[in-house]
Amino acid sequence: MAAAPQHNKLWNRNFAVLWAGQTQSYLGDAFLNIGLMWFVLELTGSAAAAATVLVLGGLPKLLGPLTGILVDRADKKTLMIASDVLRGALLILMYLLFLWDKLQVWHLYALIVLLSALSIIYGPSLRVLLPRLVPNESLPAANSALQASLQVSTIVGASLAGVALVAFGAPMALLIDGISFLVAAVAIALVRLPQKKEASSKTLQPSEIWRDLLDGLRYILTSREVLVLTALAFIINLVLSPVNVIFPVFSKDVLGAGVAGFGLLASTIAIGLFLGNIVVGSIGDRLHYTRSILTGLAIMCFGLVGLGFSLSLLTALLFTALLGSGVPFIQVALVTRLQRAVPPMLQGRVFSTLEAVVTLALPIAAGLAGRALMTYAVSSIFYVAAAGIFLVAVAWTGFSAKHYQPDMQPS
Repeated sequence: MAAAPQHNKLWNRNFAVLWAGQTQSYLGDAFLNIGLMWFVLELTGSAAAAATVLVLGGLPKLLGPLTGILVDRADKKTLMIASDVLRGALLILMYLLFLWDKLQVWHLYALIVLLSALSIIYGPSLRVLLPRLVPNESLPAANSALQASLQVSTIVGASLAGVALVAFGAPMALLIDGISFLVAAVAIALVRLPQKKEASSKTLQPSEIWRDLLDGLRYILTSREVLVLTALAFIINLVLSPVNVIFPVFSKDVLGAGVAGFGLLASTIAIGLFLGNIVVGSIGDRLHYTRSILTGLAIMCFGLVGLGFSLSLLTALLFTALLGSGVPFIQVALVTRLQRAVPPMLQGRVFSTLEAVVTLALPIAAGLAGRALMTYAVSSIFYVAAAGIFLVAVAWTGFSAKHYQPDMQPS
């Protein structure tokens, strides 16, 4: 058997193949995000049905601690390939049902649940697999590269989807994303990994599932650093999630820019995320993860305060970009730290639980924002969010001062 290739640089063959597969898949997802919502509206004429899609998409992610057991026990590459093939097949099947005039709205609801369930296996598997493809010192850049490609694909994909779906119809998004998942599966199959024995899930008994679940939760709750990072991810998403609720009101009532302004604000925060990922990727380990997180919190706080003061669209766009640019300083540092510090046999459960916690923040944030908008001015909400981030930054400074540790590769 040939020796496993040496992954002594970031853009080695295996990471480049994985990155290319992920990027085109992100582009397909952008088509689906636009096309599916529009298609549900066309099919039902109901905004409530479209909202149901969003709710159903979030529910399976709450099962993260359970799916993490599978990620920890099974071969990550096999899980990712199987997940992509299944998602691709499901989407193409839905498109065929549409062509045969047999597609009903409940089919789309079931599709969303299944896609979401597969994604909570795929995402953590990718995070666990990544350290095996690049050298340890390149992990921040690798995480940044994947996040940057996600942001570019979202921006470009949304624009292309608007044109393509007008020409070919919203259901075409099902076919496009389905094909992109199959291409991603081929890309992952082409990745050659260093040999590493994976725990088998074939003989997993109910008692073992319960034991693994408790072991994972016990580790998260007793590892102060992991617990704090998980709480930090929840808080950041609690602050950022309501932008889609607040920005339309902000654009209409404060900026006087209407729906066009809302679209620009949504695009600008994605541009900020992209630029932040580029900067973070270029800095790498030269900025310790504790200082990177503090930097991101400071940038976000300043961006939120600036939005509170903004009365013109141009000023709001600048501070929105600034707000988005701070997030990668936190996100990349957080993920990279967990990849390095959490024992490999627990990383699936940690990342799956993290995703469940982040998902839980979405409806909470939307509900709080909706109620706040009924009582308070938009500027006040931005100021309160900024104050919250400032307090988090103070708490993080105290925590990191007491528990500072150099980055490490998990044993």
